[in-house]
Amino acid sequence: ITDTQVLTGNSITANIIGISWGSSIGWSSPAIAKMTDESLSDSPLDFIPTADQLSWIGSILPLGGLVGPLVFAPLPGLIGRKLSLLLNAMFFIASFLLLMFTNNIESIYVARFLQGFGSGVVMVILPMYSGEIASADCR
Repeated sequence: ITDTQVLTGNSITANIIGISWGSSIGWSSPAIAKMTDESLSDSPLDFIPTADQLSWIGSILPLGGLVGPLVFAPLPGLIGRKLSLLLNAMFFIASFLLLMFTNNIESIYVARFLQGFGSGVVMVILPMYSGEIASADCR
């Protein structure tokens, strides 16, 4: 295995977290449609959320995105970009598990905040990591 193949593998693996970020952003669109369906057949909730609750579901993600980079800012310098990205994956895993098994609105709020937190961190650390592993001729 050549260095180029290792770097390509690392780059692809690191960018998979970008898919989690995209999934987090897109999650609310079909989920809100299911939550507002009067039959409640596919809804994780046993009630139809109010307009205020639905707006919080959509708007908590950016609030987490504001907090995430501020909290994680010193970590890449201390433990490295790769380990920081791996630690950040825990926020996405926790949020998606919470969304899979929740049946109350507060858990959805927490999950969306965690998704936003992780998304903000991805937007800061992933470009640094990609630049760090790329060879000089690829930058």
